[in-house]
Amino acid sequence: MLIDEAAAIAPEIELKSFLAGQAPEGTKIERVIVMTPYYLKDLSTILAATPANVLQSYFVWKAVQSFSSYVDADAVKPYRRFVNVLAGKVRFLSTSTSVTFPTLTCAGS
Repeated sequence: MLIDEAAAIAPEIELKSFLAGQAPEGTKIERVIVMTPYYLKDLSTILAATPANVLQSYFVWKAVQSFSSYVDADAVKPYRRFVNVLAGKVRFLSTSTSVTFPTLTCAGS
């Protein structure tokens, strides 16, 4: 599929810019293989209908998930407890335990 056709399926993700940023400098991308065009179309619909602050919060959450193991700070302790509960390593005692998550603020929100 031509890159312009693929980019038109989901304009919200700016596919041409994304791929240009990932490819070696000077690379000209003319064609791409789109194995799931319906997924891209559905993704486009979801992104268009989702408020920017929700998308920003999602990406902040994904960053916390990705980098929490590299951070030694009290701010990630609630997340680590959460992961341990999900993994069955500890029991969550909802009647006697209060967990407070720090407030994260995104630029521009």
